[in-house]
Amino acid sequence: VDRSSQFAGTAAGRATWGGERAITVPIDVSLSVEPVSGTNQDIRAYIAINGSIVSGSGKGIRVDNATPLNISLIWQYEFQPTDYVEVFIENTTGTTNLTVIDIALRLN
Repeated sequence: VDRSSQFAGTAAGRATWGGERAITVPIDVSLSVEPVSGTNQDIRAYIAINGSIVSGSGKGIRVDNATPLNISLIWQYEFQPTDYVEVFIENTTGTTNLTVIDIALRLN
């Protein structure tokens, strides 16, 4: 966690709203991801709120090992006190593990 305001961030990537009232916030995510092996792996990333994937936030790409590609996600959400946001990724091609090279989560 580089910087946070009234969102408390964790090393695991969770950002929790610490305000006393609800607030509507744009969520911007940029991440670079690759499979640990293989080619033509279909990967999807999602914004998750309170541990539940927001299905409409998903975006997919096809990547190869050693060739990370960027996925950008945008969403807007009305956070209630103690709500939290995370980013989930999945390999929709198979069971090959994925590596996130870089990630930026911006809550503005």
